[in-house]
Amino acid sequence: MEPLLKQGSQAFVHYQPTPDTDGQIVIVSIKGDGVACKMIYREDGKIRLASINEKYEDMVFPAEDVRIIGKVIISQKK
Repeated sequence: MEPLLKQGSQAFVHYQPTPDTDGQIVIVSIKGDGVACKMIYREDGKIRLASINEKYEDMVFPAEDVRIIGKVIISQKK
């Protein structure tokens, strides 16, 4: 999530299985694909995960394959 979360930063996460709004930065578990820190958008039964870093394309998954762990509330450099 650079440039917002730089390598070596710590992210504090508030457990919350539903985001407050689209575009919120969350930690998600993706079925068969691991864990990611991305901005989340809910669209027609699908979840689109977007990175702030323009080098990475959006990822789209069926909503049932994505479990929201929580929202990122604070980040800081070590």
